[in-house]
Amino acid sequence: MQRFQDCSGKSTYYRYDERHHLVAVTDALNNTTTLERKPDGEVLRINHPDGTSETFTYNELGQVLTHTDGKGQTTQLLRNGRGLPKWRQDAKGQTITYEYDKAIRLVALTNENDATYNFAYDDADRLIEEKRIDNLTRRFSYNLGGHLTQVEEIGYGEKGEQPRRSTHLERDPIGRLLAKLNDDARQDYAYDDGDRLLSIERKPTDTGRKLGITAEKIDFAYDLLGRLVKETTPQGALAYEYDPLSNLTTLTLPTGQHLNHLYYGSGHLHQLNLDGQLISDMERDDLHREIYRTQGKLTSCFGYDSMGRKAWQYATTLPAEKLSQIQNPLIKPERYVEHAYNPIHRRYEYDPAGELSRTLDKLRGETQYEYEANGQLLARNTGRVVDGEEFRYDAAANRLNFNTSRFDHVKDNRLKQWANHEYKYDVWGNLIEKVVGIVRWQTFTYDCENRLVKTETIADTQVESTSSYQYDSLGRRVAKQSEIKGHTDHKRFLWQGLRMLREESPGQSSLYLYEPGSYAPLARVDEKEGEVENRVYYFHTDQHLTIRITTSAAV
Repeated sequence: MQRFQDCSGKSTYYRYDERHHLVAVTDALNNTTTLERKPDGEVLRINHPDGTSETFTYNELGQVLTHTDGKGQTTQLLRNGRGLPKWRQDAKGQTITYEYDKAIRLVALTNENDATYNFAYDDADRLIEEKRIDNLTRRFSYNLGGHLTQVEEIGYGEKGEQPRRSTHLERDPIGRLLAKLNDDARQDYAYDDGDRLLSIERKPTDTGRKLGITAEKIDFAYDLLGRLVKETTPQGALAYEYDPLSNLTTLTLPTGQHLNHLYYGSGHLHQLNLDGQLISDMERDDLHREIYRTQGKLTSCFGYDSMGRKAWQYATTLPAEKLSQIQNPLIKPERYVEHAYNPIHRRYEYDPAGELSRTLDKLRGETQYEYEANGQLLARNTGRVVDGEEFRYDAAANRLNFNTSRFDHVKDNRLKQWANHEYKYDVWGNLIEKVVGIVRWQTFTYDCENRLVKTETIADTQVESTSSYQYDSLGRRVAKQSEIKGHTDHKRFLWQGLRMLREESPGQSSLYLYEPGSYAPLARVDEKEGEVENRVYYFHTDQHLTIRITTSAAV
């Protein structure tokens, strides 16, 4: 294939050498990536559109031995006679080693702190035991069909105690999960003739009820094409409608509201509206990346570098039709990014290894980032003493304190102390106590699936707050009850897949909307009893999709 043209008429070009190996790719914005190869096709060098490059070396079997990034930092692999990795050394010189048995199965992995994970197998090469570096052991059992039927865990406490707990899995003759049983609950699963999950029904044990686990049933329905059209939970029902290309067009909420999605081409989101109320209009570049987004009275604009990373963003009060006049390719981006009409703007710079090296933010100023050779963040500098941060790690990347040698490494990956915080863990490795200074501490309680079910905060020997949490059969948090200084607050949560869609408390609710195909929040719609109109708030996120600023639709 020499050219691929999408349904919007945008083309990507491919070039090959005389042996038909791919050597260049040019995208619709004329950014070209080239590959230098050995005669047998092994890639020796990748030259990126921003001028940086990566290089590779190989052994006689054609397996990668070294990788050198754009900063000249090299990661090495030593392989045994069969070509399996024997050890891996990062650019900082820290090593992970691998051991195998005669059947070429991994039996030991030793990390950079010289702590070892051990693995054992049965005669059918199935994993039957895993022992972690914190001495927690897991054992696995299978049926004659090779399907997992039991997971036994053996904990390990600070006093050497070793309690046990098990999860049992019941399966039908073709291996489908019919039931899951543990100390807290039994969950039963039902399927249709097409092997699609129809329902999950949970029945708690006495132990589970004491932890707040309740009986529930989740139902799923599908259309003739196998697409999910309805999900019913105790928190409410969601209904899905699709276009002929299976893009979600309408999501009907338990309230009867309709969240509508408008697309162009093969499924690129163009507009989001709630019962006709515009939430956001979006425009995209030739690579279908979002470049304009309306957010109330503001329009957010996004720019990318030749590597596809976010290079700048701003929100402006200028009307959308004037933006194309301002964003001239002949003008340096900082001139229009930092324009007086932009109440929000942010620029990003990256080092040759692709790490974020500098941000310039209108509200927060300049921030610079320094990294170790293996990519760990070493320092965050803002030019202000109160905001700057420095970081210290052990060889396995656990955070360490400065100016102390009491904890120079965390061999079991259970951090005991950092800054003025002290930590304690249960026999399963869950954090159960955090002490801050000498007057404040928090305790944490978990169910047998390691989900947090209760927290308590104590200050000066007085209980300051308590919170309890509930989860559905898919592990999603569906309720929270908090008591803070005598005031009790109840919240319920509704989920669309693994994205929290709605948060509800007495007298008010919030609907969360997301950027297409991601977990980055785009907007929030608040409703209160007694108020006719809702209130829309917009989230402005950074390159990692972290919320930086929230604005209202009225701004």
